[in-house]
Amino acid sequence: MKSIQVKRSVSILEVQKQLKANAQLGRVGGFLVVVDDEEKVIGIISDSDIRRNMTEILEGIVIIAEQVMNIDFISISDDLNVAQIPEVIFDRLSTRKIENRIPINYIPVLDKEDRLKSIVHISDLIPVLEHAGRQILIFGQGFVGLTLAMAMVNSGIPIVALERDEDLRREIDSLKPKVFEPHLRDILSQNLHGMYKLFGSKLSHLERPTLFSKRIHIVAVGTPLNKDGKETSVDLNSVFEAMFEIAPTLKFGDLIILRSTVPPGTTRTVARLIFEKFNLRAGFDYHLAYAPERTVEGNAIAEVSRLPQLLGGFTNECTRQAANLFSEFVTSVVICENLEAAELGKLVTNAYRDVRFAFSNEVAQLSSHLEVDVIRLIEDVNLGYARNAIPLPSPGVGGPCLTKDSFMLGINDKEGSVILSARFLNQDMVKFTADKIIDISREFTGKILIVGVAFKGVPATNDLRQSTPIEICRELIEAGLSISAVDAVATSHEILEQGIPIVKELSGDYNVICILNNNPENVKIFRDILDNWAKLRHDDDARLALFDPWGMIATSDISNKKVDRFTLSSKIV
Repeated sequence: MKSIQVKRSVSILEVQKQLKANAQLGRVGGFLVVVDDEEKVIGIISDSDIRRNMTEILEGIVIIAEQVMNIDFISISDDLNVAQIPEVIFDRLSTRKIENRIPINYIPVLDKEDRLKSIVHISDLIPVLEHAGRQILIFGQGFVGLTLAMAMVNSGIPIVALERDEDLRREIDSLKPKVFEPHLRDILSQNLHGMYKLFGSKLSHLERPTLFSKRIHIVAVGTPLNKDGKETSVDLNSVFEAMFEIAPTLKFGDLIILRSTVPPGTTRTVARLIFEKFNLRAGFDYHLAYAPERTVEGNAIAEVSRLPQLLGGFTNECTRQAANLFSEFVTSVVICENLEAAELGKLVTNAYRDVRFAFSNEVAQLSSHLEVDVIRLIEDVNLGYARNAIPLPSPGVGGPCLTKDSFMLGINDKEGSVILSARFLNQDMVKFTADKIIDISREFTGKILIVGVAFKGVPATNDLRQSTPIEICRELIEAGLSISAVDAVATSHEILEQGIPIVKELSGDYNVICILNNNPENVKIFRDILDNWAKLRHDDDARLALFDPWGMIATSDISNKKVDRFTLSSKIV
């Protein structure tokens, strides 16, 4: 340390000689620490300080180090941890109103007595400072955006969320988001206005940290289907609007990650449009990557961190930048071949599941014609046969993902496509199921109770978007049947918003009970209704029809209870 220290009384000529000697010997260049008689650091001298006094030096005026040194210098204590260093440096720079760069290359490290312990080159601190000064923004706070935000803040990563929907913001601000996820409200209540900040304003109105202010933009807006006759296309307007809002604010080194479900080629199209409109090049002026969401509703926050994260970047450096972010809160990152592979990976994941479910549903239709119990059939062929993992059939396959993702693949040969044939078969299960219930109602006339209207039951959710039980309810209403519905998670208000009559009380005055999703709570609901029904009808010959496509109700629950059970494969006389 002696080679970079000078006494306060040393002449400026001696200072120059020491600076030159250090440079020639490959030591710290252009920087000296000034100490007093007790070797406490009282200032620093750099080449720029010498240049400012060059006139006096050339005129032969005697100047000493103390007259030239800078006493308003930045230093850090040797007992600081890595997390505290940026806070100290940013605080010192803010008092000096420095916004665009650190004005020196070296920062002295001092002990408690202000004596020099070591020095740090600013390049060694850049990663720490950039990490501390970064700002992570998530565009869209629907299911995908909100669950990602909660997973990140729960891992200690501050998030700024932008959501244009005023009603959605109000629900989140009041700690009553419609998204039903375990622990979501707890995480939200602990972090709202702290680690998690929610805004409705445009990005251009949002203050950006000035020094080392790298921004990471994650776009998680909705991409619904447009349906025009028989043609199905994707509405990408929200994606492009978000990108065009981000582009004018981009600075060198910023990162954009698209997370919305999109057709292959969309992210590269974004790069082209930003270049054409703003003359900014992906991979050079900013980083660009695609990282899809593949979580299951009802367990999404946990799965964000636990599931492997597919990732593709515009360049290798883009991929690295995005991977560095996800590695902070995700157990593993899978680097895909390119952007299109990552985009395709999300769609293939859901299309595969859709095809599997369609296989089971077609088996149910075949079994119905042959009067074979499809549930027993599948259980029998799966038993002890490891190569089989045939899922049980269902009253259709719904939800916001599986109903649209197959259409994003860009398949032209619709008739020859296994994937699209499976999607259409799953859509047709709505009418197939509704027709079964209508046939049952002819034998068991009276009121019909629908149990379970969320699009799925395991894991539990309140999501009614593209719910096949809701579509079945509408078919039954259109057929003139008297129905009402109840769900273990979705509220009466949410069901009424879909135009479906609700159950006011679980009385026993129903003639047909239909269980349309596989939430385990449906069993308890059925038992309560059956008890009330048995009390109400104990002295007459009436029988109750149970439509149980999932096979949820045990035989012991209905034996000797005057209940006739039907499944998807039952023949109804």
